[in-house]
Amino acid sequence: MKTRINEVPKDNVLIIQNGGWCIVSLFKNVVEVDGGENGEKQYEADIVSFPVKQITKEQILEHFDWYWDKAIAKELEQAKGRKIIELQQLLAKTDYEAIKYAEGVISAESYSAMGAARAAWRAAINNLEQCQTISEVENVTYSLEIPKIN
Repeated sequence: MKTRINEVPKDNVLIIQNGGWCIVSLFKNVVEVDGGENGEKQYEADIVSFPVKQITKEQILEHFDWYWDKAIAKELEQAKGRKIIELQQLLAKTDYEAIKYAEGVISAESYSAMGAARAAWRAAINNLEQCQTISEVENVTYSLEIPKIN
């Protein structure tokens, strides 16, 4: 995902020291873009950031692609995880109604909207588990609305 920035660090690596830890930002696919009305240079780049114990710029540059791939993989798993947790919470909030339907307390007609929503949430979880990129994760959409039982 492209991010607009005002400047690009030398060697496409930015390290911010903080005690015994560093925040490392890696920049890739940098392109210059129109700076708008003020005419200042601006850029768009793919950027990943991650915390790491003390490290040098030379160490990062020596293994740039490895660090990039690891950071992207972590961001992907976090993005998937956030959405999956949200969907699992929706399913958990509606488990009681599902049990009542399974026990015959709620009619199929009354439960139909709830059942469709639960099926859609499970399908979204399955889709998220198959996603290979963050943009694929962002394209998985679903409703947060819990249908009412009639």
